[in-house]
Amino acid sequence: MIVGNLDSWQKEAHIYSKALAKGMAFVQENRTGELEVGRHEIDGDKMFALVSVAETEPKQDRKPEAHDRYIDIQYLASGAGEVIGVARRSADSVPSEDYLGSRDIAFYTDVKDETDVLLRPGMFAVFFPDDIHRPLCAAGDTADSVKKIVVKIALDIL
Repeated sequence: MIVGNLDSWQKEAHIYSKALAKGMAFVQENRTGELEVGRHEIDGDKMFALVSVAETEPKQDRKPEAHDRYIDIQYLASGAGEVIGVARRSADSVPSEDYLGSRDIAFYTDVKDETDVLLRPGMFAVFFPDDIHRPLCAAGDTADSVKKIVVKIALDIL
């Protein structure tokens, strides 16, 4: 997992792969959140962005998830904030719903050693296949409407 602020990512761009840098550049170019909700092509199925507006929920109401074929760059464009729970996949991590073959997503009910990451507008997190992540958790006592850009990067272009 990588967590950062979009204002400073270019200082660290030299450590990213070209594919990850390309995904981050897309986020940088669209950071204001003016993109329409939906899918935006960057490089066909190899790299694309999903823009969504959603309500955060209490953490216990959100399902942890993981992917095998794609890396996620999750950028918070607007809203008060979002908590994302993160844990490493291990041999003990057994999905309760496994759609990895068809939709590249598995959901979990029991996640060990989960840590919370707080994203504020302008921040991003990068999740790799071994990162179980629980997005859209409320950052406070009340739900908040957030706009996110999630760039999906196929592992085979890294």
